[in-house]
Amino acid sequence: MKISSQLQKLIKEEEIERGYHIFSNRHRREIFRELTRAPCQTSSSLMRKLGYDVQNVEWHLKRLMREGFVDLKIYKKKLFCPSELILEEDIPLFHLLNTRSGWIIVRSLVDRCRDMPYLSKHASRATAYRVVDTLKSLNLVDVSKGTRKMICLNEGFYEKMDMYSVQGSEFKKNFIKRIEKRGYSAEIVGSYDYEIIIRLSGMENFTLGIFISPLRTILGVKK
Repeated sequence: MKISSQLQKLIKEEEIERGYHIFSNRHRREIFRELTRAPCQTSSSLMRKLGYDVQNVEWHLKRLMREGFVDLKIYKKKLFCPSELILEEDIPLFHLLNTRSGWIIVRSLVDRCRDMPYLSKHASRATAYRVVDTLKSLNLVDVSKGTRKMICLNEGFYEKMDMYSVQGSEFKKNFIKRIEKRGYSAEIVGSYDYEIIIRLSGMENFTLGIFISPLRTILGVKK
């Protein structure tokens, strides 16, 4: 059931009155954390992964967008991305990686070059060719010539992977500055596989996690 506009207004006024931080809500923290792990997802995808009602997800996404923490992008579908984390030119890549076939094929190419018969084992032949064609259009793969064509992720892909680790460090710094705006103090209390755990202290005390290397985390590539 959708939240009425009157109830939304009351919740907004109550949070302003009590000084609630935008991330004091656990569901909102989990939605944002998942978006930093795998950017450019639909509300339906977030619903399936987190087990929340889709209206609940959309309500929190609207709050995060209103506060400038999440951007809405249109690429085939409505996609949600953490603000200042993803370059506009890479939205098609992250959209591809958020599909099952796209993820499987790109993840297998991270390990080594593959031929089309191998890639077609993990998806239909048509799907495998479609994914490879998309990667070619993004200039992220090279295809060798000859009777046995090999598909390889090129230097541009790995440079992009490294670039996002640098971009993620800047994202972390700017994110911490923004969440401290209402007088909260922030302390990094841990990190694991590109996830940073931040403890916030203020009118409420809570902990949240964000991922800072989105291309590695969406693919599950370890350090």
